[in-house]
Amino acid sequence: MRKRGSDPMGRGRRAALAAALSLVLFALGCATYDRGTLSVATTAVLQMPDLVVMGDAVEGRSCTRALENRMRLAIEDALADAPGANALANASTTFERLCMVIRGTPVQIVR
Repeated sequence: MRKRGSDPMGRGRRAALAAALSLVLFALGCATYDRGTLSVATTAVLQMPDLVVMGDAVEGRSCTRALENRMRLAIEDALADAPGANALANASTTFERLCMVIRGTPVQIVR
């Protein structure tokens, strides 16, 4: 027989349930985390191409399940908002709610 006012679930079970719920929410993509900054690393001296800034910062998203296409599709989505641009400068990537998100300054590389 239970004591009046006792907790039938127990503190341990509640803590385990809360942890499991947190894990499920994280796994479903209810989290945002920084994926880093895109850059070039080299030991050789490279000639930088001429860049023409084509507008203010843009953002692109790719929510496809195909991991190998996410970055390309996110870049294409961002460039679609900046006619004439063919690259992103100062770009950064994040992963938000199961989508790859890229933000950067649209530029045109002049050769």
